[in-house]
Amino acid sequence: MQSWKHSLRRRLLLAGTALAFGASARAEAAGGSVWTTLAGRPDGGLPVMILPPAGAGPHPAIIFSHGLGARAEAFTPLAAPWAAAGFLVLLPEHLDSLARGAPRSPSFSQLTHYALLRIDDIKAMLTALSGLAAEARAEIVPGAVGLGGHSFGAWTAAAIAGATVYVRAGRGRSFADPRPRAFLLLAGPPVPPGANPMHPFQGMSNASFAEVTRPLMLIDGTHDDAPPGGSESYRERLAVYALSPPGNKYLALERNGTHMTTVGLAPAGDAGLVAIAERALGDLKALSLPFWRGFVGGDAQSIAWLNGPQPLTIDSGYLTFERRLG
Repeated sequence: MQSWKHSLRRRLLLAGTALAFGASARAEAAGGSVWTTLAGRPDGGLPVMILPPAGAGPHPAIIFSHGLGARAEAFTPLAAPWAAAGFLVLLPEHLDSLARGAPRSPSFSQLTHYALLRIDDIKAMLTALSGLAAEARAEIVPGAVGLGGHSFGAWTAAAIAGATVYVRAGRGRSFADPRPRAFLLLAGPPVPPGANPMHPFQGMSNASFAEVTRPLMLIDGTHDDAPPGGSESYRERLAVYALSPPGNKYLALERNGTHMTTVGLAPAGDAGLVAIAERALGDLKALSLPFWRGFVGGDAQSIAWLNGPQPLTIDSGYLTFERRLG
């Protein structure tokens, strides 16, 4: 059991190695963004960055959960197009964020604590959605909310979507919440080959995804091995797509995309990675907007587009796209 705990801790830490990419983002938040604090959460409440929606309301909403140690503002380039398209976008800053004083090398017990807090953070936000919208002088469409996340945030979204989490001693637990209509997972939770309920990675195994029945899109890169020193292949992150029930499930893979370029982040001095990250942002916008419009906003034409031939031609040679429609 101790070796499993060490593996969990090491891999989660590797998932957050590029946190410094967003170091200057707090000073460069999108114009018009609003910060508020959701009361009742540990350590003085949950900071939430809100990107107000463009256009007349009421608006559907999107909650996006950052990776381990990351900052909400680092995902502004990813989330800003959603707000521009008329979605109210909410980016919580979880207690594991370095911006909130979290340790760079959390212990296994701290990671477990953070994981459970994250789930509670999202559920608290879902409950407080109307009040959070009011902070941005926005009105929401009742029940129209999607949930996304990157890395540890994708794990969080998968848990809310209904993935069974084996918290301790192999006993499975569901944290499913029926309120989000659809889920966008960027660099999803990895499940090593042969993982089972007694020794799951990140508390999820091949048996975890049988109840993930709502629409889901998973996006990753073919070089997602969580550098430096990462060992898991991006293929281990496909389980939530491959093993959940078919029906409105979508997968996109960026050729040469890394754990961080998948969400448009790269060190400024690396021209190659910056180019890959910029390309990924364009592809993400092209796929995520129809996904949100269709399954959160209820636009049938967007769903028909996703299920038709057009997504197969996006960024030909660099992006591969597939789906499990049932």
